[in-house]
Amino acid sequence: MKGFWSGCGYPAAPTAAKKKSQHAAEQDRPDVKAARRRWFGRFRDVKLEDLVFIDEFGATTNMTRTRARGPVGQRIVCKTPHGHWKILSTIAAMNARGMITGLTFDGATDTEVFVLFVERCLVPVLRPGQVSCWTISQRTTRRGSMPWWRPAAHG
Repeated sequence: MKGFWSGCGYPAAPTAAKKKSQHAAEQDRPDVKAARRRWFGRFRDVKLEDLVFIDEFGATTNMTRTRARGPVGQRIVCKTPHGHWKILSTIAAMNARGMITGLTFDGATDTEVFVLFVERCLVPVLRPGQVSCWTISQRTTRRGSMPWWRPAAHG
């Protein structure tokens, strides 16, 4: 088992490269730290299984790799649908057990699609007492478009 043990006269095993975790530098600012403490404090009494997180993401057909591996000196050719870009967006909700609902559609997320997701996908699967957390961009929602939604105070 030579090389397996560190110490005891055996050489230490070589260290493997580690994947780094990136965090926003703003998390170190005192005002952001205080806001994060307040945010987490609001959920102190909420059970983990009652938290539902909603997020949106998308992909386009022009998201192709710009590099490839191949024989030295030979060009690698990759075919893509030039000029016929397609955008697919997904809005999904998940809790501690995994994804509970989602909606994938052509195009970008707007208010009408987001309201459709909430009314037809999210509301039917929510249980009383569950708390949904999402980041809503101003381009996604318009004031007054969701009269049933009551946002929590920020900060």
